[in-house]
Amino acid sequence: MLWNRSEVIALSSLKCACCSGAGLTTTGAVDAPCDCVTRSIFRACFNRFKDCVRKDKGASTVKLERLGMGTGRSSHMSYGRKTEEYIADFYLLCQRTLTEAEWGIFRFHYLLGADASLMTRRCHMTRAAFETMTRAMEAKLGRVFRETEPFALYPLDEYFSVNVRGAAIAPTMPLDTRTRPRLCPPLRPAIAEAA
Repeated sequence: MLWNRSEVIALSSLKCACCSGAGLTTTGAVDAPCDCVTRSIFRACFNRFKDCVRKDKGASTVKLERLGMGTGRSSHMSYGRKTEEYIADFYLLCQRTLTEAEWGIFRFHYLLGADASLMTRRCHMTRAAFETMTRAMEAKLGRVFRETEPFALYPLDEYFSVNVRGAAIAPTMPLDTRTRPRLCPPLRPAIAEAA
């Protein structure tokens, strides 16, 4: 996955000491996103996660979406509940990416809503160490949310829509009428004319 300047410029922070608002840092010959960009991605994904969790579960809609390049009519169509899928993807991706210690802090602070003062007492660390750890976790998760392939959590509009960046989705194939027999409705028998 390649990061480009047009993708990160809007997400970068002008106050960032590392990138000065450019969004990219150069390490060797490769451009990498700055931590301010990946933290912005994490915050956008986390805010959507909170919105999805708060939604009324009965109001969730089922969407029919096209997947892959199937040959038959039903082979590339699928039903899905995007809200529930996003909640599960966010949760499982965080759990897989973070270490056990980071996952414990993430679970209590982000998912259960414990504030920073409670977390510093619980984890026996200073406020500065806690802030440094949460910023590092946000940067790590934001990068994973964007770089996961083939279906990343970010950009959110692409996750919740049918279209996927860079993927060609086959159009719906018309039925071939030459191979199927012609359907004719049953006709009423002709009435013999009276002489």
